[in-house]
Amino acid sequence: MAARGRWTMVALVAAVAGGTLGGAVGAGALTSRRPCAKHGARSCSTQARAWRAGPAHPAGLPGRPGLSGPKPAVTGPQPTTTTGPQTTPTTPPAAPPTTTPAPQVYHRSGAALTEYALKLSRPTLGAGAVELNAINYGMDDHDLTVAKGGQILGQTPVVAPGSESALTLDLAPGTYKVYCSLYDGAHDAAGMHATLTVQ
Repeated sequence: MAARGRWTMVALVAAVAGGTLGGAVGAGALTSRRPCAKHGARSCSTQARAWRAGPAHPAGLPGRPGLSGPKPAVTGPQPTTTTGPQTTPTTPPAAPPTTTPAPQVYHRSGAALTEYALKLSRPTLGAGAVELNAINYGMDDHDLTVAKGGQILGQTPVVAPGSESALTLDLAPGTYKVYCSLYDGAHDAAGMHATLTVQ
């Protein structure tokens, strides 16, 4: 029993010594495997603990909160925003100013003579020199007489059927009677007269 007890003690001592030696060798191997980047060639306990822990988890893999990495690409149709045609409000151009043209002033008029009527082509003429062209469209002789207030201002010669004659006068603004004076006013009384307005 004494011999067996001694061998048991020897084995226990040897086991303890071997464990201590192995731990020292393992630690030495870990601390002397590569130099520390911070302390040079000296071993660093912090670096040794990192070697024991093994390589770090690759960055960006799931299950490691706080680590950054490329995000997975999003595939599939992306929503698009469709806008209609843009219209720019326009201001219509301003209408040009309208001007009232001055009335045309004439100084010539035709006088158609028939049985028994007298018609002026322009019953209104401008003041100053005026010209009246008498044309006999009837079957009888006629003339063209201009009067104001019973006073004769001008008169053409007798105009034969199919003939014509012109009378030029200088007239002031006012109204004048134009008529046929033949046969002692018989043609005038029958309706051969008109009113000329001079402005």
